[in-house]
Amino acid sequence: MPNLMTVHVLRSKSLSGQDLSRISLARRNLSGFDFRNVNLSYANLRGANLSGANFAGANLTGANLFAAQLDSANLTAATLLDAVLEQADLSQATLDGAHLKYANCKAANFTGATLSSADLSYACLVNADINQRQLDQAFLRVTLMPNGSKR
Repeated sequence: MPNLMTVHVLRSKSLSGQDLSRISLARRNLSGFDFRNVNLSYANLRGANLSGANFAGANLTGANLFAAQLDSANLTAATLLDAVLEQADLSQATLDGAHLKYANCKAANFTGATLSSADLSYACLVNADINQRQLDQAFLRVTLMPNGSKR
């Protein structure tokens, strides 16, 4: 049975500015939702459909986004510190100025994503679908690259 917070969240597509830390929305369809400036730290969004969602300025520190659909999502200036993005679909997503320090992006799909000024220090990109041109736009420091090397 879903908790009251989950029921409330699913009734509104605009959640801008709310504190939803530690909420579980795993495998939910939240496509197109407005999460601008929302606190989703340590939230469970595993396998959720977040296609086209707006996370600009959101706090996703420690969030579980394993295998989440984030295609065409706006993650501009979002904080994804220590987030799990393993096997996530970030194709065509905007990650400009996003903070992905220590994020696990293993086998994530970044096809067509923008990463201008994104901080990928200490992040794991092993087996990620990402190209050098995208990485040239990002800040890298002790980052585990797609081929397993450090940069």
